Amino acid sequence: MQKPSFLIWLYNETSAAGRLLAGLLARRDHLLYVEASILRQEYMEKVGVFEEEVLESELDVSMMQREIELIQTEINRREPIDIKEIEKKVETERQQKLDELETNSNAVSQGKTGLNNEDMAEMRKKYDRIVKDFHPAVNQNMAEAEKELYDMALDAYRRHDLDSMILIDEILYSKPEPEIEVQVANDADLTNTEEIYDSIYDLYENLVSNYTLAAKLYEYFYESEPEKVFKNSLERYTAQIRELQREIDSIMTVFPFSAAATLNDPVKLDEYLADLKSRLRRSEEEKVEYNTRIEKMLDGRNKI
Repeated sequence: MQKPSFLIWLYNETSAAGRLLAGLLARRDHLLYVEASILRQEYMEKVGVFEEEVLESELDVSMMQREIELIQTEINRREPIDIKEIEKKVETERQQKLDELETNSNAVSQGKTGLNNEDMAEMRKKYDRIVKDFHPAVNQNMAEAEKELYDMALDAYRRHDLDSMILIDEILYSKPEPEIEVQVANDADLTNTEEIYDSIYDLYENLVSNYTLAAKLYEYFYESEPEKVFKNSLERYTAQIRELQREIDSIMTVFPFSAAATLNDPVKLDEYLADLKSRLRRSEEEKVEYNTRIEKMLDGRNKI
């Protein structure tokens, strides 16, 4: 039986953490560049177009209120009302808000995949493999060419470009995979701690099959250089996993994922559409009311 059981434990723990990290990285990218696009597209089809109409109508109401405010200011000053200047100012503010709405609308409607389910599955399979083997957070010893190809794979994934992904995959995996040397300590490496290992030989028998025990007792034993390497990698992976999980949790709380519950529930969707219809009806009534009010405010007043 080989003695360095801690090294075996650390190697297994580090390998598992690396696989988990790669999986979370792929999951985050899939959320951002695939699932988000699908949800945005579905949102536009079921809600977005009508919602934009409601928002523009409500914007009209807001701008009419602004026009009334500016007219009233001129009345209070007992000055002639420069209605052209007021309308120009209101239109400028309105256009700024419309530009904001258009920006949001583009963000909502962008990113249609253009791929069928089979192609999407193939692209994700290739991307997941590339992330696992070539993500800089998991593999810090990559050549520059491999880093560039990984960045290209990420860009292809974002653009849902299957042809590019296939080509990158072929380039990365066409060459023979290099042999990976895993440094495992042997008895000769442990001469400086031979007495310690000899005194706890029986304990190692338990450690070989009981990694929970290894985790608890690790800090009480001398740490070899190979063990330090794996331990540092494990700590780095663990910190990255925690941060990545927080990022994924945060992604799930914002649009379009925040709208998923409504989109997937016919009752909630009907309720929201009914609310939009009510808002549109109310804003159209308010526009008539404010237009009448503006006409009355200008009636008989000195205008420029």
